[in-house]
Amino acid sequence: MISRLYENQIGTFLTMLLIFIAAAAGEYYIFHDHILVQENNGLLQSFFSQLNALFTLSFCVKLTLIILEGLLLNQLCTQYNIADQSGYSIFSFYVFSYLIFPKQLLLNQMDLGILLVLLGIIFLYKYLKENYKKTHLFLSGFFLGFAALFIPEFFWSIALLLGGVLIFKSINTGDVVVVIFGLYMPYYLIASLGYLFSTELNFMNVWKYWRVNQVTEALTWGKNGLDWILMLSFIAVSLLGAMKFYGTYFRYNVETRRSKLALSVIAGFIAMVFIFRSKQYENYFSLLAMPFSIYSSSFFEGRKLLFWKNLVLYLIIALSIYKLYVQFG
Repeated sequence: MISRLYENQIGTFLTMLLIFIAAAAGEYYIFHDHILVQENNGLLQSFFSQLNALFTLSFCVKLTLIILEGLLLNQLCTQYNIADQSGYSIFSFYVFSYLIFPKQLLLNQMDLGILLVLLGIIFLYKYLKENYKKTHLFLSGFFLGFAALFIPEFFWSIALLLGGVLIFKSINTGDVVVVIFGLYMPYYLIASLGYLFSTELNFMNVWKYWRVNQVTEALTWGKNGLDWILMLSFIAVSLLGAMKFYGTYFRYNVETRRSKLALSVIAGFIAMVFIFRSKQYENYFSLLAMPFSIYSSSFFEGRKLLFWKNLVLYLIIALSIYKLYVQFG
């Protein structure tokens, strides 16, 4: 089963796409009454309120967004040699990670924030791998700065950008200026639009949109113990995959090594955000899906110990189904 995920064929993609759509649609139909409509006081408050009033439309928009993000991440890893012969495995693990929390099947601010984060990472790799064009670095900062309006912790992505750049080259004053200018530009842009359209938005109050309502879950074994068992299983597979991912580090050329090291900076930043926001794990686990899907792809790659890899995958799937049954059955 696992080996099929690494085939770079359109048939593999269509099969996984149909399975994902069927599974997501099944969850939407079965757990419809448990789906959470989050309160949102963010930048697009009225947009989310109106869209989420139409359950089916909001679900379809989110489904499309997840598929797009999975394809973008898969293409990024293939194009810049981050993963070896991944086929559609990264796409598959990415979309699978969204199925374990059916209460989050409606579009929310995290979904748009994750798309912006992914675009920022894509342009960071474009900058690092395509002759260090300052335009790409600015766009990376711009998208990550925009993402901070939906995921507040990404305001500190200056550390992520400069850390990624430092792996490839020494940092100069121009790099720092471009990054800062890119990160702050979304705030000036929104404040300018607010002024042009005579709204209350200005550069000072646009910062309040960092503060978006999040669902906080008390860490009690009886209520969400299975959630944590499942997430820790995902994390354990990811850690083992990361050991394999970096264990073959010296077999590659310098450019590929740097691509893998840049990923470690990105994954480390995302992991710290998740740890910091662990009480909102149902929202923030989708952010963790990016490094999880890449490192899990590395863990399951190859035919060595194939039986045990299949067994691990089946156990995770069985645990996911059991969790849904216990919590919502």
